[in-house]
Amino acid sequence: MRPTLRLTLLTALAVTLAGGCARTRISVNEDGSVTPVDGGFDGGRRDLGPAPSDLGPTPIDLGPPRPGCSSDTECSDSIACNGVELCARGVCIAGAPLRCDDGVDCTDDTCVDLGGGRSSCASTPTSDRCPTGQVCTVMGCAALACTSDIACGDGFACNGEERCAAGRCVPGVPPLCDDGAVCTTDRCIEGTGCVSTPRDDDHDGAINSACGGTDCNDGDPNIRPGIGEVCDDRFDNDCSGAADCADPTCAARPPCAPPPPFDGGTVDFGVGTHEIGVAACTNSVDDDTDGRIDCNDSDCRGFGPGSECCNGIDDTPGDSDPNYDLFACRCFSDADCRGVGSIETSCWTRSYSLCGPRCNFVGGDSFCRMFFMGTLERCDVATGECVAP
Repeated sequence: MRPTLRLTLLTALAVTLAGGCARTRISVNEDGSVTPVDGGFDGGRRDLGPAPSDLGPTPIDLGPPRPGCSSDTECSDSIACNGVELCARGVCIAGAPLRCDDGVDCTDDTCVDLGGGRSSCASTPTSDRCPTGQVCTVMGCAALACTSDIACGDGFACNGEERCAAGRCVPGVPPLCDDGAVCTTDRCIEGTGCVSTPRDDDHDGAINSACGGTDCNDGDPNIRPGIGEVCDDRFDNDCSGAADCADPTCAARPPCAPPPPFDGGTVDFGVGTHEIGVAACTNSVDDDTDGRIDCNDSDCRGFGPGSECCNGIDDTPGDSDPNYDLFACRCFSDADCRGVGSIETSCWTRSYSLCGPRCNFVGGDSFCRMFFMGTLERCDVATGECVAP
């Protein structure tokens, strides 16, 4: 059965549930009938084996993996001061910046990157934080008596040259470091003086692209050249000029890679197990060891590629079908259909081995005749499935 047939069924089902049960019969095939086939499955009577007795515990839901990195090394920017970057579920996570604090309120505490993954903290006295008549010392603000300028010097050039005035030390004036260029960051470095470096606002080691660099987003340290592309977050993570599936590195990875072909239901079920229910179809695990995971497995997408997936959500939001997961989830009994879909469902074992709406709740025989004229025209109220008369 084709995905277009399922859409026709569910669109009209939505009308039925809304109370608009039209009397006009709906042709679901070109010849005006419904061919009793199951989209590549065998109707639940061959090859499917018994229902699995144990699918194992439901895993903790961490969400689907998001490709982008496979190790912490891929995420490192080699800058020690902004913390150690980590790879978490395929996504590079920024590290926690090193906190420098000498406990003195009037000092500026900064991290100095030494290269090679090493760093140190530097504390520079800033006397403008002290009350008038006091200067910043390693112990905090203090009023220091003096007889000469030499007695007031604190050994730091970047906070200005301290002077002795009227017997008291007074702060110096810090040097103004500004080369007038908008694409540089200007600062004073002890022992060196004023230094201008290429602009890197997010401190990820990549220069702002607006200033001739390669960082396409200088406000996010997790976006820079050399980082792995995340294939589903709508950002150009590696600054290649292409985001998500448009990036060549995502071409062979989900969700960009085309799903494996469905094989007709004869060899797609592994050895004695199946991917049954929303939990198994959303856990990013190949439960039945058939080489197909979740929505790429025909157990989880009953009408083939492009149709609804058994994942607890409406895969085509905004369409005329408000009922999700119908005819998408593989089943062997009604127990497999508990919690599936937004309306009462049962396992249609005689036709599709998929969870479908209970026909006796959506119009009974009229519903079955409307959608399956000439084939499954009777509603079995005991099972909730449309069956042959």
